[in-house]
Order: sequence, then C-alpha cells, then structure tokens
Amino acid sequence: MAAPQQEMGSAKYGCSAHLQSDNTVKAAARYYDWSPLCCSCFSCCVSDRQRARTFAHAFDNRLILSLPIAPFCCFTSQICIQ
Repeated sequence: MAAPQQEMGSAKYGCSAHLQSDNTVKAAARYYDWSPLCCSCFSCCVSDRQRARTFAHAFDNRLILSLPIAPFCCFTSQICIQ
C-alpha cells in the first residue's frame, strides 16, 4: 500500500498573522537599456515593447518579476511575447 501523499498548498505555509500587506509597491527596479540581455552592446536588440513589459516590484511580503523573453531579439513580434 502506498503512503498517503502530502497535500499541496498545506495550511502550514503562509498563515502567519505577521504576514500582512497593504498591496502598495514598496520598491521598483530600474533597468539598463540593454536589460534583460547581458551587456550594452545588445541594447539595439531589445524592443521597446519588451522593455515596457519588463518590471520588478517589491511589496511587504512578496517580489513580483516579469522578464519577457524575446527569442528573436528585436525581430520578435508582440504576439510572440504575449
């Protein structure tokens, strides 16, 4: 007989009374023009649409990152990164 599996999303995690948030952004990352690529030589390969979708926001109790991938660099159309 198989052992019972632990249920995902157990009530033990994230239930502390000290985890409170007012859902306001406490900090936001500022990126270089070539982000998310590795150096400034590639700044022409990052489209403005990709830059507009790239962000990092820090809240009281969480960090939200969005790093859209453009597989064909500046030739990637908007529909490819949706």
